This record gives sequence, structure tokens and C-alpha cells, in this order.
Amino acid sequence: MTTPMTFTSPERDLDKVRTPFNLDGEILFAIQPKAAILLNLAKQVNVENEEDPANIRALDEFVDICMEEATAVRLRERMADPEDGFDLDTLVQIMQALQGVWADRPTGRPNDSSGRQPTRRPGARSTGNARSVG
Repeated sequence: MTTPMTFTSPERDLDKVRTPFNLDGEILFAIQPKAAILLNLAKQVNVENEEDPANIRALDEFVDICMEEATAVRLRERMADPEDGFDLDTLVQIMQALQGVWADRPTGRPNDSSGRQPTRRPGARSTGNARSVG
């Protein structure tokens, strides 16, 4: 009889995943979700159409999952205030910035720590890890 493989998942240390951010001079706190949850949320949000009902639900879920309770309450208060300029477009910016921080790289930048520009010519096919035939 074969012995089953055993796996143990690590405990999450919430102090390590707490991320402060500044919104109009107010320090608020996000909680980094597990990578699988973050990926699912990111796939649901279409930044081209923030007011799509599916986007609104996904952004609401983002606030529920990724914000400390007091921060979630504060963000919802501000969105409900007709006099406040905070709206979905700013929430999308916050989500994208946090995803960049959580991915351990700045938002919108390639994951290249060397700082060098790629040497590939525009339009040239990448050979990647292709083997040389010879």
C-alpha cells in the first residue's frame, strides 16, 4: 500500500499582509488576500467600463475582502456622499495600485529588476527557450 503524500498549508500572518494607503490625507488599511482570491477579483474587473453592474459587484467584493472593516465603512461612506469626489474610478486606481504592491512590483511596470531595456526588436519573434536545431 502506498503512503499518501501529506501537505501542510502555512498559517497566514495578517500583520504581514496589512497595507496602509493614503486617500486624500486619510490613512486607511487594506489586507492582502490570498493570491487565488486576488486573481479572481482582478479577472472580474473591467477597467474600461467601471459602471458595468458586474464591475460594481466585483469592486464591492474587493472592498469586502481586501479592506479592514473600518476602511470598508469609510470608503462606502465616501462613495455614498453626493458631495464627495471619491467614486469607482478612484477605487479602481486603489485596487490596481494595491495589486502592484502585493505583486511585489510597481503597478504598470515590467517585472524586470535589472533596469535594462529589452534588446529584442519591435515586431521580432521571441525565441524564448527554443532549442537550437542543428
